[in-house]
Amino acid sequence: MIRFFIAIALISVSTVLISYPCFAQKDILKEDFIRKLDSLEDLDLYAEALSEINKFKASATNTISFCEYGIRYGNFYTRLLKYDSALYIYRKAISECGTKHETSYGAMHGIAFVHRVTGILDSSAVWEYRALELSKSKDYTYGIELSLQSLAILSYSRRNYKESNVQAFELIKILDEVKDPSLAANMYNLVAENYRNLKNLDSALLNHFHALELRRKSGNESRIASSLNNIATIYLAKSDGKSAMPYLIEARASKEKISDSISLTSIYTNLGTASYLKKEYAEARKYFEQSEAIGAAIKFTDGRLTNFPALIQLDTVMGDYKHAFNTYVIYHDVYKKYLDEAKQKELLQLDKKFETAKKDQELTLKDNQILQRERFIFWISMFILGVLLLSLYLFYLLKKNKKLSQRNELLLREQNHRVKNNLQMISSLLSLQSQKLQTSDAKEVLEDSQGRISSVALLHRMLYEGEQVGQIEVSGYLKTLTEEIKYAAGREMEITLSLPDRLELKVEQVTSLGLIVNELCVNSIKHVDRNVLLHLRLRIESFAMKLNLNYSDNGTGVTRETWMSSNSFGNQLIQLQSRQLRGEFVVSNENGFMFSLQVPK
Repeated sequence: MIRFFIAIALISVSTVLISYPCFAQKDILKEDFIRKLDSLEDLDLYAEALSEINKFKASATNTISFCEYGIRYGNFYTRLLKYDSALYIYRKAISECGTKHETSYGAMHGIAFVHRVTGILDSSAVWEYRALELSKSKDYTYGIELSLQSLAILSYSRRNYKESNVQAFELIKILDEVKDPSLAANMYNLVAENYRNLKNLDSALLNHFHALELRRKSGNESRIASSLNNIATIYLAKSDGKSAMPYLIEARASKEKISDSISLTSIYTNLGTASYLKKEYAEARKYFEQSEAIGAAIKFTDGRLTNFPALIQLDTVMGDYKHAFNTYVIYHDVYKKYLDEAKQKELLQLDKKFETAKKDQELTLKDNQILQRERFIFWISMFILGVLLLSLYLFYLLKKNKKLSQRNELLLREQNHRVKNNLQMISSLLSLQSQKLQTSDAKEVLEDSQGRISSVALLHRMLYEGEQVGQIEVSGYLKTLTEEIKYAAGREMEITLSLPDRLELKVEQVTSLGLIVNELCVNSIKHVDRNVLLHLRLRIESFAMKLNLNYSDNGTGVTRETWMSSNSFGNQLIQLQSRQLRGEFVVSNENGFMFSLQVPK
């Protein structure tokens, strides 16, 4: 669904780039200039188009005002991702041409688009509202439609779903659904997604049906299949697997016909969920495994990460805890590899862009030096100019590298935000499933799984909100984690924490520590006599080369041999995470249960 909104945004800027017709030509030179720009734009040769504009500006035969080509000038910079230059051109167009000229609308929309793609969403909304007001004052229908569409998508991105619906419905009212069913369908689809996020599933379903009806009229098979899958997703959110099934089967047939493997992973996962809700567990496993096979074949890790939790839940319900644990281990490895590959890929891209910029700057510097030799006689002037150019070059590289680093950080934060949302959704599904189970053992297993997932989700929430990417402030994380455990415990208890004022560790280390602390607390809540006021104590000590974790409760405790011989999933998970930390642990029963873990930094 996110890809759909990105496609809408790209369509918006593409439409702006071709929407401004040439004004009345004054002479043959003007016609030639416009014709050259059209040809270069059709061939996606934006750098060449910019060069043509700059040459024409400097020529003595320039007979075109800036207002007649300013928007295209800024759009070419936007297409080349040179956003600072684009913003300068757009603002110049507004300043020189005034709000009465048609160019000003395009400039305002261009500024809004640049701010949106660079993540400055509040500023983007301000400029898009200005563009909308200008279009309404000029009764410019196309501008009104484009700005309403952009604002609806922007509000969705800012999670202001009610406002997004207001803008989308305003656009739907003025659209001709017969002439433009595709855009109308996209807006109904956006409205449906807003309602889904607002937990109004009935309204979401109704608008998805509207979108499907319009897409059937337009005949776009891929979009039709997407709407079918969207409808099925809403039915699944309502726990109605039977109603979802026929839509998923039709969607699968369409996507298989056009070989859309990425969409098929989602459809097969939904088919598995629908079968699971119908308690057809064998069919559910088949669909989940098909989704995993396709995702592995095309290396679609996002789909696999969504599918693994469903397989784990299915194994848990079927009582195959060993297979569930093995799947969890695979899930953990795939997720870790996914993070490493994403980081490495981004670093390679940054290095490539840096090297390209460096080469371009070196060529520019050489050309300038040759030019200066021809223009200046005195060597001292050439030396001063060389120093100046070098300083500008270093400043440019520093500024560009800073922007690339900020973009890399933004991508990592968004990735953590998505993982956090997915984990919270899985936790909610487990909670919903546990309410429907009759046996206390099954409920307990699901509640334990929900607690583990919640501890990891909390970690990714703090990663998203934290100041440093890849680092977690451990003390704050453990305080929040123990507070959530206490809130969900269902019994009176006290927790005494002794933590460093501030301790930052890598995300892999904090993930293991969080799972260990969660399991220890849950075990104490379960096994300490409920007639006794439970008292938990957690102490973290940080030294130069090691980290000590000490945990205890006021229960009767168990011997090390008894604890080590237990085959419970919680104990196995504690031991597994301790080994991953390369730590050594000790279990004793002095004055209750005690667990000590020493981890090298």
